[in-house]
Amino acid sequence: MFDSTAKAKRHGEARDFVRLMIAKAAGGGAATEYFKQRWPESRNIDVIQRAAVEPGKINGESWGDELSPERYLASAFVEITIAKSVFGRITGMRNVPFNIRFPVQTGAASFGWVPSGGIVPCSSMSFTTASFKPLKVGGIVVTTQELAKLAAPDAETIISADLAAGIGSFLDEAFLDPNNAGVVGESPASITYGAPHVDASGVTAVAAKDDLRRMLGSITTDMVAPYIVMRRTTALHLAAADGGLDADNGAFRFLGPNGGTIWGVPVLTTASVPQGAESPPHNRIIAFDAAELLVGDVGLEVDITEQADLLMDSEPDSPPTGSSVLVNLWQHNLTAFKATRFVNWQWRKSGAVSYIDKVEY
Repeated sequence: MFDSTAKAKRHGEARDFVRLMIAKAAGGGAATEYFKQRWPESRNIDVIQRAAVEPGKINGESWGDELSPERYLASAFVEITIAKSVFGRITGMRNVPFNIRFPVQTGAASFGWVPSGGIVPCSSMSFTTASFKPLKVGGIVVTTQELAKLAAPDAETIISADLAAGIGSFLDEAFLDPNNAGVVGESPASITYGAPHVDASGVTAVAAKDDLRRMLGSITTDMVAPYIVMRRTTALHLAAADGGLDADNGAFRFLGPNGGTIWGVPVLTTASVPQGAESPPHNRIIAFDAAELLVGDVGLEVDITEQADLLMDSEPDSPPTGSSVLVNLWQHNLTAFKATRFVNWQWRKSGAVSYIDKVEY
């Protein structure tokens, strides 16, 4: 009961964060009054009122900004919406702060049986140091001002879905794509880049189980927090193996399009698992030990403006060139929501990830 009540409270806070963004877009300098008049039933009106008088910024540059009302609601939005992505559903990762050097163990201590009167083994653990730089994921969602001012609940759903789905799916692809080598100082390499992999050996459930054994067998860590990630269609095909691919589907009886388990290992499903370049494209299945993954993440920030010239392009020229076409938001009656998230990841040690390529089952 407590869990469901707490979850409902967080859903309400996430919804009110989107409403606050709409109020800022539609209400201008009177965002608080606009919010109170449009959503008088909100349980977070007192939080919104504090946000209106909160001094300073909420972009992580000043002390105590984690306590600002707007960031409090934003954290709920991140928790509810980004949790739908693979990156948001993984538990067991090692969270580390940005811009602080921390030790990374590279050698384990030695232990052994000691006979009576014998000498106890002595060793020194070896460490190196590492530091996480905050890397930024961002995007801009442009809507008409009419949509922001629309009283129907659909307006909240549309804006919320655009903000959340864009960053969530992009992060998943960047996180999982074996071809993502990353760019130093700009973006991290995927967890699968340079990882060992096996090619699918067939299309039957028997072949799938053999491939899964080989994939999992190539992971050399302790598998403290193991995960398998695949596309929903792959999971559905494996789950239906008894009537289609093969009668021997015992490994997949707890599997479905929304995930499940294989041999007790949690399976996460997403449409963001990158496919191969073949035609038609082949799928991939990825396995990893999240306990060996270092992650830094400070959450989501959203800015709003109606006064800007934008390059309406998913791959804009940077910097703009003479041929770049700018769109004036004010002239076209548009509102832009800019979402950014500071996040980074890297493996603590090698041998924690593998994948199956050229999957056709």
